[in-house]
Parts: sequence; C-alpha cells; structure tokens
Amino acid sequence: MSAGAAASSLAEGAANTDAQTLRDAIHAGVNAGVQAVLQEVSSRRGEADAAVEAATLACAQMRASAEEEATQMRAVAWEEVTQMGVKAREEAAQVGAEAREEAARMTEGAQAGIEELRNEARAARDAVEAEKASMEQAHTFQRNKIALNVGGHRFKTSLQTLTSVPDSYFGSLFSGRFEQHPDAEGVYFIDRDGTHFRHILNHLRDPGSFTLSPAMPYERRAEIIMEFQFYGLLDRVMPYYGLEHIGVSLLKQACTAGTKHALQAAVAQARALAVEMGSTTPWLIEEFQDTRYLITEVVINDVPVWVEEDGTWSMYLSVDNTLWISDIDMCAKGEASGYINHPQEFADSMAPTMLPSTGWMSNDTATLASKYASAGGTDETPWVDVPAMRVTAVHGLPDDEPAMAAALRQLAALT
Repeated sequence: MSAGAAASSLAEGAANTDAQTLRDAIHAGVNAGVQAVLQEVSSRRGEADAAVEAATLACAQMRASAEEEATQMRAVAWEEVTQMGVKAREEAAQVGAEAREEAARMTEGAQAGIEELRNEARAARDAVEAEKASMEQAHTFQRNKIALNVGGHRFKTSLQTLTSVPDSYFGSLFSGRFEQHPDAEGVYFIDRDGTHFRHILNHLRDPGSFTLSPAMPYERRAEIIMEFQFYGLLDRVMPYYGLEHIGVSLLKQACTAGTKHALQAAVAQARALAVEMGSTTPWLIEEFQDTRYLITEVVINDVPVWVEEDGTWSMYLSVDNTLWISDIDMCAKGEASGYINHPQEFADSMAPTMLPSTGWMSNDTATLASKYASAGGTDETPWVDVPAMRVTAVHGLPDDEPAMAAALRQLAALT
C-alpha cells in the first residue's frame, strides 16, 4: 500500500471514529433528557394523586357533615310539625266544642222562637175566631132596622148604613166588641144633641154627594162640625178642615198689624186654604194637571207656602216677587227657579187665586212634549206660555167665621 493510500485510509478511519462518538454522545443526552422528563411527570402524577385523594377525603367529610346536619334538621322539623299538629288538633277540638255549644244554644233559641211564633199564631187565630164570633153576634142585632134615640130625637136606619164606615163611632159601636143595652123597645140611646144628627145620617147614606153648604151660618156650621168630629166622620166630610186654624192665625196676625195690605193679603189667603190648579186645555203633564195645593204654616219671603197634596211640589213667592211652582229644595231657598211661573208681581195679588188666568209660563219639565215643541220651546227659549190656567179655591174660611168677619170689618174701616 502506498503511503498516500495509507494516509487516506487513516484519515477516513479517524473520521468514522469521531462520528460514532458524536452519535453516542447525542444518544446519551437524549436518554438523559427523556429520563428527566419521565421523572418530572412521575413526580407531578404523585402530587395530582395526592390532591385527588385529599379532595376525595374532604368531600366525604363534607357529605358526612351535611348528612348529619340534615338529619338534625329533619328531627327538629318533625318535632315542630308534631307540636303544630298537636296544637292544631287541640284548637280544632276547642273550636268544635264551642261550635257545638253555640249550635245547641241557637237550636234552643230557635225552638223557643218557634214555640213563641206558634203561640202567637194560636193567639191570632183565637182572636180572629173571637172577632168572627163577635161579628156573628153583631149580626144578631136588628138586621133591617136600627132605632136610635139621639138626645130625645128618634131616628130609624139600617145597620148597614150605620156601620158603612168601619173606623167611625157606629162602626165600633156595632162591631160586636162592646155589649149593647137597648131599652125595652129595642131603641139604642146616644147622649148627643140630636138637632143635627140628620146630617150625620145623610152623609152615611150618601157620602159621595153630601157636603156642608158654604152659605150655612158659621155658628150652625160649627155645631155640625163638632158632631161630625164626635162620630169620627169629620175627615171624610171636610178633609181640609185642619187648614182652617192656619187661616185664622193669618187673619189674627193681620188684625194685629192693622195695615190695609196685611189685611187684604190675609183675607185672600184665608179664602184659598186649598186650591186646585191646571191648564184649561191639554198642556201640562199629569203631575202638574189638576193638582191641589194646601196652605202651610211655612212662610217664604213673607208669604205662606202652598204644598201639593202628595208633598212633591211647592208654590211660593220667590226672591224676585213672583209666584213659582218648584220642588221642596228650591222652595226652601226661595229661588226664582222651577217648572211653572207667573211673572206678575205677587205683591199685588196676595194669593194664587187672584192671579190672572193668562200669563202663566211652563218649561219642558211641566209641559206635554208635543205642546212644548209646537210652542217653540228650545234650550235657548225654555219657557212657553200656558194658554190659560185655572186656579180655583176648593176650601177657605167663610166670611162669617169670627176671625174672617173681624178682619173684614177692620179692612172696611180702612177703605
């Protein structure tokens, strides 16, 4: 082998040796790194396992603690529920006992009430039977004729006539509730003045047509009124007689005042204690047509108030010195407001009956709708003329009544 080839061979061998050494070194380094990583991973795994074990232990402890607390809470709750149940049963038992006691009392009271009602019903039935028996006994009186001796005046009439007004003197006398003692001839004596008794019988025989004539002298009229009052018939014969004391009072006050105007007003008002109003042709609605107004002791703006019989409407002097028909509230205030009005100053008239029949006005509340429309009534012109109004006195004091006569004499002396 030549020297060059040998040198070349040596160089190649050396190179191969160095490469192997480098590979071994790299391999050893890699193995060492891998081992280190594996050791680190193993160490970390151990820590993780320890943490997991610790967490598992802690969870077990917490679960055990929670279960113990829950067991205690269930025990406490059950005890409370048990106590509440016991208390509720005790209260329910007490309420039940009270309810039973109250029901027993109510039942006892109801039974007592029922028994009382039964007793009342029996008493009422017995009273009815007794009344029937009395009525039967009453009919045993002379059925066709009754003979009366009234203060020495003899009268004969029928039982039906005498008892035609049940709540009158004779209605009670012959009801059977009172024992009767006719004389030997079967005549019943009544200790009253018999002079005017024929008027009593005439009214009982024909109550629809009998009236006391206004032309009758006052003294005689007063005597007859006294007899009607005794026999319980005055309200039927003279339903407005109770107003006369108002007229007398007005006249006496006027006589005391002594002025011509006061006397004229009192005389006019005393002659119109009860008045009837209505249109002479169909014009006013039913509530205002043919209504009667009665004088009262109420005074508004120095003039008495007349009130409709049913108490719905009032007729009064307003603050503007004209006569109005309105409701009670407006009347109390004396307001110039209402449903029917006469614009003439009332001071010159003094009583409703002295106002002229023309000049009356009505609004839509008091007027028939067709008449109101035909007369041109609107919201802008709410008042329409009533063609003619009828105002008639149906009851008043006669001129020979003492207070009226005195006022008329005093008035005559002033003219």
